[in-house]
Amino acid sequence: MRQINESLLKRLYKAWRADKPQSEGPHPDEEDWVDFIEGRLPAGDYERLKIHLLECSRCATNLATSLKLYNCPKVANPAELMLQTVYLKGDRSSRLIELLLKLRGKAIEIVRSNAEVVLGQNSVPFVVLRSQGIKIFKEEVVVTKVVSGNIIEIKVSNENGNYFNICLKLKKKKTPSITKEFRANLLKEGRELESYYSDSGIVSFLHLFPGSYVIELYQANRKISSIALEVGKWTPAIRH
Repeated sequence: MRQINESLLKRLYKAWRADKPQSEGPHPDEEDWVDFIEGRLPAGDYERLKIHLLECSRCATNLATSLKLYNCPKVANPAELMLQTVYLKGDRSSRLIELLLKLRGKAIEIVRSNAEVVLGQNSVPFVVLRSQGIKIFKEEVVVTKVVSGNIIEIKVSNENGNYFNICLKLKKKKTPSITKEFRANLLKEGRELESYYSDSGIVSFLHLFPGSYVIELYQANRKISSIALEVGKWTPAIRH
């Protein structure tokens, strides 16, 4: 798994941000940003300011500079804070996780995903990585997404390019503890292939062949998320 540092996070964000439209609306004032940093804003205002950061490179740069100058301990480092703004409200609230992969020998290529990719100790939106051509990973890839108060972690490992394994973990959003009880159903073409109830917070599906799958996650008989997973095999282009 690749390691990623704050400098690279900043470069990735700036490259991704360069293609996005600039905000033409009013800018939050200094008091708003102080409340934002210190966590005193109501949830709706906090989300509004995060979305403004996505659309306004000037405010994002000014805020990052302020955080670095004052070394504020209550927030993530500036690059991580800026990367959080990648999520638009509709995408963050979606219960559907999309993951399109290709097996390339012993490696895995992410073709498309609306989740974050885990790199070392950081999680980075795939759209940011893709903008810099970072999409191929050695042997396994781990993605996460916050859904229904849980952090859903999906690890896909490549087994010699012929089949793959999936390991699912549920963690509580507010604490690092594992959500122990949940059920995962694996479906293909609408037919249930496997179903497991976990009392340990972990479910695995092993030795799966490439194809299109849906994984449904349940807690207390309520569906909390669906994972649309498509895994193909990479084939080299034929040169004439």
